[in-house]
Amino acid sequence: MSLFPVIPGIINRLDSIGRKFLWQGNKERRGYHLGKWKTVITEKRVGGLGIKNIKNQSKALRMKWLWKYSNGNKNLWGSVIKEKYEESDSWMTKEVTTPSGVSLWKSIRELWNEFKPNTKIKVVDGIKTRFWKDD
Repeated sequence: MSLFPVIPGIINRLDSIGRKFLWQGNKERRGYHLGKWKTVITEKRVGGLGIKNIKNQSKALRMKWLWKYSNGNKNLWGSVIKEKYEESDSWMTKEVTTPSGVSLWKSIRELWNEFKPNTKIKVVDGIKTRFWKDD
């Protein structure tokens, strides 16, 4: 889930299993809905049960890779991504346009336009660092 986007059909099936478990338990006959699924997946601090929203969790885990790449973590994987897809600027690679095969970086890179507006750049002692904007 950290590298690949979760297929919508799988998300729907997992949510369906969770709803059935919470609303019906082990009953063979039809049970009653005791709460809205949206409330169940809301954070505890806001009044929900804190069950993870799989779609949002998958997106957040893939955005973590964008965060690591844009903050200059020069690991082996970052060097491989940089060489394979070329950088468009010092923060991100060019858009992935390969039509064939499964590209891990393509599914992660697609989130850049959503990720970038929620960050800001801070320069300390001549070193640029990307920070998440405060709400």
